[in-house]
Amino acid sequence: MQFSSLSNGKESSLSSKDASAPVTLDVSITTAVILATLSSFLFFLACIIVFIYFKWRLCRHVVETRIGLVVFFLGALLTLITTLSSYEEQEIYAVYRLTLLASCGIGVLMIGCAMLFENPSPDRPLDDYGYERLSVGYMHGSLGMIIWVITIPLSILELFFAIGAARKAPNTMYAAVRYTALAQKIVQASVYYFSLRHKVARGDMRMACSWLFKIISVFNFAFFIDSLVTSNSDNDFVLSLFGNGFSIVKSAYNALLIDYRLLCCLLFLEHSLELMDVRINRPIGDILFNPEASEAMMQDSLASAVVNVEISHSSGYGYVIGLILVAMQLVTGLQYLGFVGEWTNMFPILACGVVIIFGLLLLSGDTSFPENNRERKWRETESKAIDIMVCFMGTIGFIFWFMKASYCGLWASQYSSTTDIEFYQYLSWTTIKNFAYAIVIIFQLYFFVKMGPHFGCDRESSRQRAKHFYVTTIMMALFALLISLVIDEFNGRVEKLLAEAHISSTMSIFFQAAAPIHLGFSLHMFLHFFIMSRRLSQFQYNWQYNQAEEHQHSQQSSSGNTGVWIALYKSPLGEKFQHTWIKAR
Repeated sequence: MQFSSLSNGKESSLSSKDASAPVTLDVSITTAVILATLSSFLFFLACIIVFIYFKWRLCRHVVETRIGLVVFFLGALLTLITTLSSYEEQEIYAVYRLTLLASCGIGVLMIGCAMLFENPSPDRPLDDYGYERLSVGYMHGSLGMIIWVITIPLSILELFFAIGAARKAPNTMYAAVRYTALAQKIVQASVYYFSLRHKVARGDMRMACSWLFKIISVFNFAFFIDSLVTSNSDNDFVLSLFGNGFSIVKSAYNALLIDYRLLCCLLFLEHSLELMDVRINRPIGDILFNPEASEAMMQDSLASAVVNVEISHSSGYGYVIGLILVAMQLVTGLQYLGFVGEWTNMFPILACGVVIIFGLLLLSGDTSFPENNRERKWRETESKAIDIMVCFMGTIGFIFWFMKASYCGLWASQYSSTTDIEFYQYLSWTTIKNFAYAIVIIFQLYFFVKMGPHFGCDRESSRQRAKHFYVTTIMMALFALLISLVIDEFNGRVEKLLAEAHISSTMSIFFQAAAPIHLGFSLHMFLHFFIMSRRLSQFQYNWQYNQAEEHQHSQQSSSGNTGVWIALYKSPLGEKFQHTWIKAR
């Protein structure tokens, strides 16, 4: 009896210990593992489906129907949930990112481009379904260059951060993810610019190519969300590694990264939808100018073309004004180092004013489209998805700067009654500058909607000196404004006030995401006018070609194997010159 009582006492004591032991209810790691596995499985399943379709023509009910769009949106939703729920589990999330970067971002893109696409051939103008075979980038001539313009500085900054991460990484996988992401960006931009955009889908692989583009689009969407969510932790790491003064560079990197991922996501999605919709409209090039002339303008033969000196002078004046504005923005940045006063905030306001005034002058002086020509009086585009993206980013930027200006105005009114006059003046200038940023965004959106990349690309308008001057000045003013916005990303006194203002968590998250998004918008606006200026200059060099084309039938010999085109043009000095082109029949 005594032994049994002792044993019962031991059992009761053990059971009481078990009952008092804490129960672990944390499922964050389990959630991260499950979601990362599901997302990875969905990507691999999509790749397997396109391989099966390519090899045996199976899964046609998925690849060739609208089910593919449903799968696309489900994949985008799953990657969104995965990123938001798993990014804090750094080791698991790093493995997930590394897997997607190496497999989908590099392997699937390169293999798919080699297997599903081929070089265009005049012997086979139609595919197996009887539709015209157009190259992937046929309607997106400028976007390849835009991707490279974004990729080059982004890759340089990413390499810089990757080298620092290799020495003082927050975890073992951080540096590996950085280097792999760098390689993926370069591979994606290279494959698209140098190969993919010039190729056509294989005869019966149109829908498989569309499916491949959906995979790459979802992949870029996943890393677009990743760039938004993980930017704060990356900023903390970079600041701890390089110091607080490096926040400007990191802000520029965040803007480039967000812009790059969103641009690639929408671009590949639009390519996918174009392949699904076989009723592709003819591009703007067939409407506004002769495609042969356009191709000729792009060649190195431009070096031998005759330059209109007066137009070159007009463009040069625009560059001079722009360089002065750029120098002013650099002077404004010295206020954060204490070398100049708050009055230098007038220079960004001046840049905003130049953009608005010259933009309105450019629109008011447009004679590109006569009033009675309804067919040509429209705003052409190269990508509707990219246009929507730019407008969305501009709207986000307007809300961001308007809210920030309102906060600064409120704080300035409160400091007006204190003895800190210097801080009151700083807040007053910052309020005016931020409101100027918000106002200029409205005009930028208006100019973007009214003026497409081919604005002014006709024979008469391209020879207007004022138009070249306006476009060049706006382009350089936008570049100066972009520099000013990057400088304003310095963590100064306003950012400290925002940190102590007890704003809602939602507004705080919005502020963190909106700043790089607006930088991306500003970069796109600069590139938009850069393309406009470039094409306007091409027409300046090539208008003699168009003049000769008008007289082709009247000047061409009725017999023989060659025809002679003769064009007369008048130089700025009043002298007439004659050029002859020989064209083989």
